[in-house]
Amino acid sequence: MKSEPHTTIPVAAIDVGYFGTKYATRPAPDKPVHCGVFPSLAPVLSSGEVDHIATKERVNGFVVPIDGLAYFVGVDAKALSNAFESRPVERNYARTARHLALARGAMIYIAETVRAVGNFRLNQLVVGLPLTTYRTHRDELAARLKGVHEIPNYRGNGTITVTVENVIVLMQPAGALLHFAEKEGGKLAGPSLVCDVGGGTLDYLVTQDGFKPNTNRSSANEISILAYCNAVAEALNPAWTMQADLIDRIDHAIRQRAPFDVLGTTYTPATYWPFVQRKVEESLSQMESKIGYLDSFTRILMTGGGAGVFAEVLMAKHPHVKKIVKVETDPVFSNVKGFCWAGERYAASASRAVQPA
Repeated sequence: MKSEPHTTIPVAAIDVGYFGTKYATRPAPDKPVHCGVFPSLAPVLSSGEVDHIATKERVNGFVVPIDGLAYFVGVDAKALSNAFESRPVERNYARTARHLALARGAMIYIAETVRAVGNFRLNQLVVGLPLTTYRTHRDELAARLKGVHEIPNYRGNGTITVTVENVIVLMQPAGALLHFAEKEGGKLAGPSLVCDVGGGTLDYLVTQDGFKPNTNRSSANEISILAYCNAVAEALNPAWTMQADLIDRIDHAIRQRAPFDVLGTTYTPATYWPFVQRKVEESLSQMESKIGYLDSFTRILMTGGGAGVFAEVLMAKHPHVKKIVKVETDPVFSNVKGFCWAGERYAASASRAVQPA
């Protein structure tokens, strides 16, 4: 009896954030890591909308059924979201159906990246959690993602299954540190501070002697990109906080230090930056109360979508640390690239462990 064709993916990484869901995999050992991102929006569709997409609409995304509801996830999720689609900063985010739908959406894009054939196996999946929930949710998240998932076929005909053999859950900022270490030849000397300025949380990780975390000085707070954007919206028009499109517009303007327009009115950086700065300084003060003085660090790494904004405020407050502040050139993907590298190292060490002496 002829067996069904299938593909094995050695390692992949997924980072489900509040603003965006990132994924990474290396299609072949001699190929660079391939990354992608789509909005962390998962609107629930009616049966009529699902049928319409299946027969008429050409959209970049997939309908993922979970617990009787149909979630649309993918690049074009905004086009199917309602006017008040929210991105709540939930402590139980990793336990929600929305989080699982986004993770499965990333699995579909990973399958598409490697042109997976039929049902496929993912040997090693590496994912991240904020430091606020890492200890409480890591085992549950690993158990939730390990095993068999039925997902839409990226080719557009029915469903396929992906079997996830093993899951590693890392603290989100660890990915950026690992990515930096990979570029430095795999080794790091001295203490590091990693600031992961994400959509919902600012995570800060302090490490000693390379990768050893100092848990007493590491933590997270919920004053990050969404908080900065909402501070601007609250000051200019509180109704904007309920409109995802306008929050995205404000976010883009803040990151670029550019003006943005609403209803024919232009809001310049001079108008909105004081609200951003005040909120970032609040977040920075909370971090400093935990980590102590910055002088002891060999490097301060900035990653995440808000890395540039946070670094600007930090260096304005502490100009003496400018020489050791390093803002990732590709901050959106540094975590998943580091996760992918960690997965490859784990797979290599596991392979060596089972080889006969």
